Amino acid sequence: KKRAITIANGSGVTLSDYQIKVTIPYYSGMRGDFGDVRFGTIDGSPLSYWNTASTPNSSATYFVRVPSIPIGTSTIYLYYGNSSAVSQSDPNMAMELYDHFNTLDTTKWNFTGAVLDGHTLRLSNPSAGTKVFSSKKVFNYPVYIYYSYRKNVSNVQRLRTSGYVCNCSYSDYGLFNNTLYINGSWTSGEFSSYLPINTWLGLYEIYVPGGQSWIGVNGYSSIGGARLTGNASKNISWALNSDGGGGSSDISFDYVYVKKYVSVEPSFSIGLEESN
Repeated sequence: KKRAITIANGSGVTLSDYQIKVTIPYYSGMRGDFGDVRFGTIDGSPLSYWNTASTPNSSATYFVRVPSIPIGTSTIYLYYGNSSAVSQSDPNMAMELYDHFNTLDTTKWNFTGAVLDGHTLRLSNPSAGTKVFSSKKVFNYPVYIYYSYRKNVSNVQRLRTSGYVCNCSYSDYGLFNNTLYINGSWTSGEFSSYLPINTWLGLYEIYVPGGQSWIGVNGYSSIGGARLTGNASKNISWALNSDGGGGSSDISFDYVYVKKYVSVEPSFSIGLEESN
């Protein structure tokens, strides 16, 4: 079985190898665990995808990597109905970068003082030296960076994130005045000090080369930060530094993913069932 997915691209530019977010409801004939779901181009070529979340017999959300999304409308296909199919969901193929930190993957990252703690990556005790991990891959185009983050002590200072947002090795939200948006006003201070302790949070960063970058927290619309950047390309990095009282800081990361970004995200609609 198949259904056409119509993509509407109102960004004003053709998008290449772009990850579109698609939520699929459960359809009759579909496996309850969505393991039979596939995506393909209009000529039948398979598309890489990642099933980010699903509720059995209800709905599932995917990032689907589409080779080209022209301005206006275009079509890809949703396939399902093969009860013996094995899921092909693969975030490493679908995303620009992905890691769940089951290992210290040195093909993706440079590590300095970062350690595995179960299935999480931990940076702590920067008084013994800066702790950092940074991507091997360098990005020269707009990206959306999402990471599951937890601070393990109440006082986390000198968390420097992604290096994208200033012409320096690491950006530090809070070191400079008026870089934080807190409860409706721009202020200064340490970004992490406004976040709860021992709570996994989804943090995101948006980087636009030569434009304004932004950091935010899912569920905390009143907390964020912004910077202008002149960087044409940068790797992705997080660091704890010992300067200015950050020596006892301790943070963990559960997973990280990176996708391409455009300010007007493509929308989609799903058509009626068709015969293969």
